[in-house]
Amino acid sequence: MLRDSIADEPVEIVQNERWETGVGSSIIAGMQALLKRAEFPSTVAILVIDQPLVEAKHLTAMRQLLSVVETSIVAAQYSETIGVPALFKREVFDALISLPPEAGARRLLRGSDAKVTPFPLPEAAVDIDTREDFEAFTSAVDFHQR
Repeated sequence: MLRDSIADEPVEIVQNERWETGVGSSIIAGMQALLKRAEFPSTVAILVIDQPLVEAKHLTAMRQLLSVVETSIVAAQYSETIGVPALFKREVFDALISLPPEAGARRLLRGSDAKVTPFPLPEAAVDIDTREDFEAFTSAVDFHQR
C-alpha cells in the first residue's frame, strides 16, 4: 500500500533485509544505496516514521541551519534530549555506515566526537509506538486544521 502511494514520486525504496538486527542496519542499508549512486549527496537526513508532527518545513529549516553552521550535524532537540530527525554532512558518512547494526544514530548524536548543532523541535517528542499512542494522538489532533 505505501509503495503504491509513492510509486509516481522520485524516490528509491531500499529494503533492509537485516532489519531484525537493529535500526543501525537500516541506516547502513540506506547509506550503502546512497554511496552507490552516481550523484553523491552532500547531506543525509535520518527520520523515523513515528513522529507525525515533524513536517517538511522543519526539515527545510534544519537544512538551512546546517548550511550556515560549522558543525557536521544538525539534530532535533526535544524533551531534554537530542535525536532524529537529524541531518548529516558528508564528512560523517563514514561514521554512519560504520554504526553497529544494533545502534542507531543516537550514538553519533549523543556520544561521538562530531559536534552537533541542536534544532529546537518539540513536535518531534510526539512518538507513536503503540495502537494506544495512535488512538490518543488521532483523538487529540484535528487533522482538518493542519
